[in-house]
Amino acid sequence: MKVHLLFAPTDGGTHPRTLPLGQATLAAFLRANGVAVDQDDVDALVWRDNRTLARTLHVNLLLLGDRGRVLPYLDGRPDPYLDTLVERMARKVDVRGADLIGLSVMEPDQVLPALCLARHLKGTTGATMMLGGPNVGEETLAAAPYVDYVVMDEAEISMMGLLEHLEGTRSVEDVPGLVYRDADGAVRLNDRAHLPIEEVPAPDFSGLPMDVYALDVDGAAVLPLPYQLVKGCPSQCTFCNYYSYNLDGLRAKSMDKVVSELARLSDTYGSRHFLFLDNTFNISKRYVRDWCDAVVQEGLDFLWMDSARPTGLDRSLLDRLRASGCVRFTYGVETGSPRLLKLMRKGFTVDDAGAVLEASHDAGIWNLVNIIAGFVSETEEDIALTENFVRAHAHAMDNYNVLVFIPYRASVIMQHPEEFGIEAIIENRDVVWDGNRAHIHFDEGGVPWDRKKEVQERSRQELLAALRTHTPNVSAPAHLLFRGYELFDTKGEIVRWIRERPGGPAAEMGW
Repeated sequence: MKVHLLFAPTDGGTHPRTLPLGQATLAAFLRANGVAVDQDDVDALVWRDNRTLARTLHVNLLLLGDRGRVLPYLDGRPDPYLDTLVERMARKVDVRGADLIGLSVMEPDQVLPALCLARHLKGTTGATMMLGGPNVGEETLAAAPYVDYVVMDEAEISMMGLLEHLEGTRSVEDVPGLVYRDADGAVRLNDRAHLPIEEVPAPDFSGLPMDVYALDVDGAAVLPLPYQLVKGCPSQCTFCNYYSYNLDGLRAKSMDKVVSELARLSDTYGSRHFLFLDNTFNISKRYVRDWCDAVVQEGLDFLWMDSARPTGLDRSLLDRLRASGCVRFTYGVETGSPRLLKLMRKGFTVDDAGAVLEASHDAGIWNLVNIIAGFVSETEEDIALTENFVRAHAHAMDNYNVLVFIPYRASVIMQHPEEFGIEAIIENRDVVWDGNRAHIHFDEGGVPWDRKKEVQERSRQELLAALRTHTPNVSAPAHLLFRGYELFDTKGEIVRWIRERPGGPAAEMGW
């Protein structure tokens, strides 16, 4: 049986900043088990061709994300122009001979383009059509008759089970993590199961358009390779739904496996740049020290970046991490309010976060800080405390994201709204189209949703004003930052180099 895996396009049409890790890991697993697998990244192919072909031949991804236009089209309303766009998108991949086509939907803005592509390919090939990823589920299958199956969460065990079912050697009810239609047409979801982490292979990127992901920066090719050391997260943040997928607890690869796979990936693809996609790198001090020791013992010469919790990292450990090749940590600080940190169950204090940012900055690591605006029960005092935190640690915040609070469906807040003062939840959505992180409206503490939206936006603007006033705010895409750390010895030099680049870093990277 032949499988063709496709990474769905986003509706924004921006540069695909990294290779699809989940899809490439699944491809590696299937190939190791004797399955014939092809793979493509439709997002990358559309971006490349939109930059090189005449505009009349472009795929307008923004239009493919237009709900008002696309939803009636998916329901069967004729739309010749959308037909043309979807056909152009489909022609970029050769799926002839595929028995099963799997579309990877990792982000909410991939849902509509993926469904358009699935509908078209189902009609033109007749292949079994499967969708996978955190933004599709039971509702997707119920609403999309052109999709045959959906795989929830990690796909390795589910995909092998599905192939066995399609070959007639396994009952559909016995395939872990599979969403399917039973004999009566009802949608069912089987219990999920994960592959032991030591059996998860390194990603295999063969078949993907590597030239799209590698960018030339001052005469050197920079190709960030995605990799994951840890599955799960030690945090129990109330706004996040990751805990609901964390069936097996925190799972970390052995350091022998990590260094072996990284060395092999570096040799295979000729890159020393790694984008670690962990929820949290510093799951324990011991794991961090083991990593630093392994880098020295194996003589690894890599540059890498990841996410980290702003706690449990002192200057000496951060110096070792910088020496191991760390160039950036993304810290989910979220707020400068002690009350909101407790409500979020972040597991650290405002003082912890400030101390880690300072030590990380002094160690020479680039600090990207995430802030949440408009959290549940946020007050002017909470906003002022966050502004105070920004002023106190502005010099240690190289870049930031301010994210308006939108709850995940499976989060603690949405499962127990009464504990957070939420009086009513109104899901103004169809879960199929919004993905996992939908626009859930809620009334809170006597404040109706329309008013809450205004409060959230005011909070965002106040926090942005404070950050713009006090922090360096240097936008540094991964490609550019990796190259900067190769060329210069200090963050100050890197900042000047980035700011002096013509057109700005985003324009230079084609974003």
